Amino acid sequence: MTSATAKYHDMLNNVREFMKLHEVPKALSERVMDYVVSTWAMTKGLDTEKVLNYCPKDMKADICVHLNRKVFNEHPAFRLASDGCLRALAMHFMMNYEVVFV
Repeated sequence: MTSATAKYHDMLNNVREFMKLHEVPKALSERVMDYVVSTWAMTKGLDTEKVLNYCPKDMKADICVHLNRKVFNEHPAFRLASDGCLRALAMHFMMNYEVVFV
């Protein structure tokens, strides 16, 4: 088993144990597990914020713009925004939807 796979299984076991320990209702427990599994599938267990913190601020902004490019390109609200505005927004987008397990 790879390190990432082992972390995944460990994390799932921890979440299951938490649900049992706190007697979380079954329906809510299933929702939590679905969320955890789908989040892991999207992130592959990578801590994006941790990776971005290795980079200088300007490089971090460039990466954030890249990660949010689809929203910026497709939504009319961003059509007239300057590059500086998009960079600032992208940094906040990253901070707001970051959910990762490592």
